[in-house]
Amino acid sequence: MATFRKRGDKWRAEIVKNGIRKSATFSTKTEASRWALSIESQIEAGGI
Repeated sequence: MATFRKRGDKWRAEIVKNGIRKSATFSTKTEASRWALSIESQIEAGGI
């Protein structure tokens, strides 16, 4: 499950899944959501 936080004018997405922690910063929440969904799918598939 991803967590989204507004930091100034940017959005930060943070993911912790199966002991793997990833985070990134984006201009919009939509971009952050798409990235988070993609990374979570990769983790579940065993690609990361």
